[in-house]
Amino acid sequence: MAGTFGPGRYVTVDDDPPAPHPMDITRDVFLTDARAPYFTLTLASRDLEAHSILSSLAPTEHEQIADALTAAASAVMDVLRTAQAREGTPKGTTSFGCGT
Repeated sequence: MAGTFGPGRYVTVDDDPPAPHPMDITRDVFLTDARAPYFTLTLASRDLEAHSILSSLAPTEHEQIADALTAAASAVMDVLRTAQAREGTPKGTTSFGCGT
């Protein structure tokens, strides 16, 4: 990433082409329709080998992992809703945002 200066401004120029697939797969999860509380469930590479595996995923494999994360997020939301009810906080429905 490089920047160029102009009169009174700074313009950012991205020299790197975008990666075909990100090195993490994310699902944003909202406990209620009010979009709060807001959680993120992410599968991210933590070493070079994991980075290599994630970067080599075919688009269909990427989507399979995203679907699995969505299912996992649903199970996590069930647990969080139970905890929220125990605390006496109003319940709502779950919305799944689309991460990468």
